Amino acid sequence: MSTLSVPLSGKEELALQSLLGSNYALNKAAVLRKALLKAAEDEALNCIFQAEAEVHNGQMISGGFRIFIKTDAIMRIHYTPSFLRKMKKLEKSLREEAFDKIKLFEQDPQSYLLKTHKLHGKLDGRYSFSVNYQTRIIFIYINTQEVAFLGVGNHDMYK
Repeated sequence: MSTLSVPLSGKEELALQSLLGSNYALNKAAVLRKALLKAAEDEALNCIFQAEAEVHNGQMISGGFRIFIKTDAIMRIHYTPSFLRKMKKLEKSLREEAFDKIKLFEQDPQSYLLKTHKLHGKLDGRYSFSVNYQTRIIFIYINTQEVAFLGVGNHDMYK
């Protein structure tokens, strides 16, 4: 647990008091907690939107992780640079688990083990499948045989 002491400008103090007055939160600490969660959600969404822009700009790497996965795929996967950067940051065991699920996705995108589903809200029109209980891969369909992977992260990234 951390404790913060942050000096606020007059404008920031007015904004804080306004949030407290509008019942946004019960106290200053609760306002900060909500703001931090919102900032994390916004950052995750920005990563997805950036990856989608990379798809539209043709900045994709096609194929599969053939070094790690040997398979005859029915689904062609394009990897955005953003997605690959996120994959590199995963812990080794989680990255290996993701490779296994990508292999399964290439063979059977609708496998019940993946829990593939359409997203709604801010990520409407995009899809997701499960790597494990916490981690998801977000993608878009380019056509019936091709997808572009946009992001990988925990379930909170598309709340």
